[in-house]
Amino acid sequence: MWNVKAKVTPVITGVTGTSSKSFINYLSKVLGEHKIKELKQRAVLGSEHILQKVLIYKYKTFSWDELLHVS
Repeated sequence: MWNVKAKVTPVITGVTGTSSKSFINYLSKVLGEHKIKELKQRAVLGSEHILQKVLIYKYKTFSWDELLHVS
């Protein structure tokens, strides 16, 4: 690209907040301070946002109350 050396570090959290056994090891290689609880929460909220957008696109309207049949 621009003669820059880069190293890819897989730091992945699942939709339910799950992570691999080596998650902390990989995360320690990324510069900066990281809070694991916040990273997992962002993964869950990001997945919720994607699901909401898909449901809005498919059904043109969306309400969690309607989806969960809550009154």
